[in-house]
Amino acid sequence: MITEKLINKASKIASGYDRISVSLFQSAFSLPYTEAVKLMEELESRGIVGPAKGAYPRDVLKKNDSETKSGPLHVTIPSWIAYIFIGYLFWSIFYFIKQFILK
Repeated sequence: MITEKLINKASKIASGYDRISVSLFQSAFSLPYTEAVKLMEELESRGIVGPAKGAYPRDVLKKNDSETKSGPLHVTIPSWIAYIFIGYLFWSIFYFIKQFILK
């Protein structure tokens, strides 16, 4: 049975992805295939996911802006930290070459 509560939970899950498939709802909510398909069709009728594309996952049309495109657990680092890390990496390689190879 597809309830409004289940539809809201599915909508929140879908908003964290670029594409979503019926099998995700099957595993997330322990639903049989037919119920997961009905849930996906309900999300399509509400404009949350796009139309079916055969066996491929559907596009998510309404995404949560607070989450990144790769999913809710994606972590980004500031660019200045990356520059410091790359600089340290190059310095370490240069130091190793100078100490152990160019004796």
